[in-house]
Amino acid sequence: MNVIISVYSQDAFKEYLLPSLNNADYAIVLEKDYFKIKSDVMIKLEVLDGRWRIKNGSYTIKKENRNYTGALWNDDVLEIQTNHNEIVSMIVNEVFSVFHSYEKYNIRNVDSIYIGNTPSNDIVFN
Repeated sequence: MNVIISVYSQDAFKEYLLPSLNNADYAIVLEKDYFKIKSDVMIKLEVLDGRWRIKNGSYTIKKENRNYTGALWNDDVLEIQTNHNEIVSMIVNEVFSVFHSYEKYNIRNVDSIYIGNTPSNDIVFN
């Protein structure tokens, strides 16, 4: 089973596809420039016996308005509070098929986008 963590801030959205690991530590980084927060936040995770868990770090995780560290379950909605009291939301999705996570870009201020199969295009496909 694959786990996708969707992270939302006031200004950004990003999905993280957690790797197929077992009995290992892992981390995702919420980049300050991308999420428009004061500093990068490294969310520490571990996977034990196939179940992902959030570990303690330089942030506070809340689930249903209570502090939370523990297993991640399908459809969990969590709040991440940074050391600067910024709030970022996290949604957990478990998927049974291989799912590709893509980055999304704001194209509101772009005049043109070139799509095609040559390397000079903005979006390249075969």
